[in-house]
Amino acid sequence: MTNKITFFRFSNSKSYFDHELRNEQIKEKESLEDLQNYLDSHPNRKYRTLNEDENLALNKYNQVKNEFKTQLSLKDKNILDINNIDKRLLKSELNNNSIKQRLHIKIASEFNLEELNELILQKEYNYCFKRYEKSKKLVEQTNLHERIEIDDLNELNSIISDMNNNGWSIKQIEGIQSGSSYISCGMHEVGGGGYGYGFTQGIMIVWENNIIQKHV
Repeated sequence: MTNKITFFRFSNSKSYFDHELRNEQIKEKESLEDLQNYLDSHPNRKYRTLNEDENLALNKYNQVKNEFKTQLSLKDKNILDINNIDKRLLKSELNNNSIKQRLHIKIASEFNLEELNELILQKEYNYCFKRYEKSKKLVEQTNLHERIEIDDLNELNSIISDMNNNGWSIKQIEGIQSGSSYISCGMHEVGGGGYGYGFTQGIMIVWENNIIQKHV
């Protein structure tokens, strides 16, 4: 069973839309797209939990990097981007200055570079995969809760009829009113209210659908 909520605001109601909330939703969708592109670019890699020995190896690797950095002068620390050194492990020629070369040699003396590089890539993939699952859930929840402007009850009845034809039935319906506050700030008004808008009049419907939905 699938449930979703729709907020209907009558068009003659004064409204104030929460643009900050909307911007956050847009950013989340963009983040989801970026994460999806990353996962798609690694089709042969799957999420897997790193074991204790693998985590110990990564912790030791980070310790080696940090200890190396503490021995550098302030000038040399600014040259070395310690956070982006990971992708240069396998090819020393990519380390285009003496400081990076020294760190590369230090790491190579303590680790198998191919094995270490694989752990780094797997950890990165795991992080992106978990972030993707979380972002996907947030976007799906946002998409379920719709906000629609209607002119009158005739339009609402038409929407209900269409929803019924698509397998949705009304689980709960109620009228809503939310207070709006508007404060003058120079040339601008700052306002706020519930349901993502400063509703003055509207209707909330909770729908349920017993048809099994297929998600791509």
